[in-house]
Amino acid sequence: MTTRHSLASAAAVALALLVGGAAIPAFAQTSGGGAAEAEAYSDQKLAAVAEVMTEIQTVRAEYTAEIEATQDPDEQQRLVREGNQELAAVVEDAPDVSAEELTEILEAAANNPELSERLDAEMRRAAE
Repeated sequence: MTTRHSLASAAAVALALLVGGAAIPAFAQTSGGGAAEAEAYSDQKLAAVAEVMTEIQTVRAEYTAEIEATQDPDEQQRLVREGNQELAAVVEDAPDVSAEELTEILEAAANNPELSERLDAEMRRAAE
């Protein structure tokens, strides 16, 4: 998988957050992956992901408010593009987690309740 493709995948996750998603731990969870998969990621890596997701949520909240405040469809589209660029920059500039790792961990958390709980705990710590 190329870095560009992974960045696009992580940005797609971020875009989902911008245009109407919720926090990652609230993703629909399906059964699959067990405790071993949840333990495959260090607390430090999950903390790094949580920091990125906290930044993404901040950007999402800012742009969502701006998008909802305007009635002009062209302005809304401009804001979505601008927000997507900012979200991609947050992912790309993350110091302790790559776009590939971010995407992998978020996908794993969406399918693994134990990992989702660990990530949720790290996100609560990051938000403090």
